[in-house]
Amino acid sequence: MKALVCILLLLETFVFVVQQQVDGGLNENEISQQISSEDGRQNPPQTDTLRAEASTDRQQYCDLGIPDIHAALRELTATVTEQKEKNRELTATVTEQKENIRELTATITEQKENIRELTTTVTEQKGHIRELTATVTEQKEINRALEMQQTFILEELKKKNEDREIAFSASLMESGSGFIGPFTTHFTLTYRNVFTNIGNAYNPITGIFTAPLKGAYMFRVSVFGIGPTAASAAIFKNGEHVVITHDNQPKNDLNTSNGVVLILEVGDVVYMRESWNGMELENVGDNGALTHRRGTHWEIGIHRRQVDDVLSPNINILEELGEIKSMETKMKSLETEMERLRTENKDREIAFSASLVESGSGYIGPFTTHFPITYKNVFTNTGNAYNPITGIFTAPLKGAYMFRISVYGVGGTAVSVSIIKNGEIVVSAYDYQPQNVLNSSNGVVLILEAGDVVYVRLGSGRRIYDNKSNHSTFSGFLLFPLR
Repeated sequence: MKALVCILLLLETFVFVVQQQVDGGLNENEISQQISSEDGRQNPPQTDTLRAEASTDRQQYCDLGIPDIHAALRELTATVTEQKEKNRELTATVTEQKENIRELTATITEQKENIRELTTTVTEQKGHIRELTATVTEQKEINRALEMQQTFILEELKKKNEDREIAFSASLMESGSGFIGPFTTHFTLTYRNVFTNIGNAYNPITGIFTAPLKGAYMFRVSVFGIGPTAASAAIFKNGEHVVITHDNQPKNDLNTSNGVVLILEVGDVVYMRESWNGMELENVGDNGALTHRRGTHWEIGIHRRQVDDVLSPNINILEELGEIKSMETKMKSLETEMERLRTENKDREIAFSASLVESGSGYIGPFTTHFPITYKNVFTNTGNAYNPITGIFTAPLKGAYMFRISVYGVGGTAVSVSIIKNGEIVVSAYDYQPQNVLNSSNGVVLILEAGDVVYVRLGSGRRIYDNKSNHSTFSGFLLFPLR
């Protein structure tokens, strides 16, 4: 019984101390004073004996190994103090976690907004991708059409360049020798011994050259005979006289030549005819060559569309764009080739041909000094490189040019002219007889830089003659440009 009372008293004291510690705590002295006060106030004298017995029993229990209450209280106080520190730390941790939770909540709210915006953006991008896919498909179709068109144009340009391969050269007889003429009327000459007939535009049966395409053509004729019957032949275009070559001596050989550059339409015809009644020709030659033509200028508008590289896990746009870029590269290559062919065609459009007088007839010269000749009757001046006022040809671009001169006169005074390049004599044409007809011709191929000038100069003390038959001529044309 005494032991039970001791244990109950101990438990009561323990509960009181814990309650005080929780409410704010009492120190060890306060706890002792509280216990003493309660002992004096609450316990009547009759309990003193019991309390003393309990104390004796407690001492006995303590002696038996039960811990001292004050030591237990001190240990409990230390534990409670430690627990309070942990509680403060835990409170701080909880406060910090609450702040973190508030920040995390704000972050989550922001991320939700970002997700909503991203969802909107993705939806918009999907729309763009659909539009881009449609654009890519359309662009591919356009590119294919343009590629087909450019390929066709390129083939046409190449074909037109191949169309330049038109040239012929022929002499009168295939075998033997002899004269043709004289006849009482004009007679079309047939040059049957064909040396060259590229493009088959010349017909050796009829003696007629038929232009297969529009262009500038160079024709030259050379005739040979024996005096005293004159030798004469003229170049005709569509039935109209253009230029003539003529020679006459009382005896010995006769020879003369002339030439002209003509602009022909498709189907135009050029042929040779004995121009005067009573003329006779021995085996002579005629030749012609396409030297230049006007090509139709093809223009092509290239529609280009700008596309953005958009990546999508479901739509492979990059491959399509790569194909478009490849096609654009190919089209640029085709454009470059077409531009080169256009430039080449345009660069070739340089040719001129002219005779001395526009009307009437007469001599030029003699003069006491060398004299520049102006050929005023212009047949052809493609590219306007020849100036009929000054008689000067000015090269518009670097290239190889062909020039020819033919002169005509009457004996007593020699005929002599020279082709001049930048003030220097290159070649001359000269003839002299004491009487009758004088004629001569010459030609040269010159490499000219842009701005170089070429003209014909009459020698001092010489003279030349011309009339509506156009005996004396000056012609030139670009063979090919040089880089």
